[in-house]
Amino acid sequence: MQKETDKYTVVVCLDASLTRIVTRFRDKDPWCGYKNFPGGKFLIGEDAKDCLKRELFEETGLDIPTEEIHFLRRDVDEGKKDLHIYYTILAQEADEYKLVEEGARELLTWDYVDDLFLSSDDYVPDVPEIVGEVLRLSLTQSECE
Repeated sequence: MQKETDKYTVVVCLDASLTRIVTRFRDKDPWCGYKNFPGGKFLIGEDAKDCLKRELFEETGLDIPTEEIHFLRRDVDEGKKDLHIYYTILAQEADEYKLVEEGARELLTWDYVDDLFLSSDDYVPDVPEIVGEVLRLSLTQSECE
């Protein structure tokens, strides 16, 4: 097994209608028991998109081409955590995608974006803010096309 670094990456994964998002229950600290985005630690020598593509496939079974994964922002927490945040808008509605089976390491769900804002206590604190940022960006880009 390759060594991991102190850098992390997560992906906001929305369906084509921008109404549903992939979340997973955290099974370890920090934020054990809360919902978050798929993602994980970089392996040594791995760049952010390669890490994200690998983690997304390992955790969800989704195989997203790297050109469909877009950079959102990077958060560095006073030397403790280096988090790279990406997003992707899938080509189809959520029901067209099968996530990994429930027996997998973490329980994945397609959550409704509206529910995320109504019951934000179920999520890691930054999740609603980040999803809002992706939605604003996506809607702005679609208006320009």
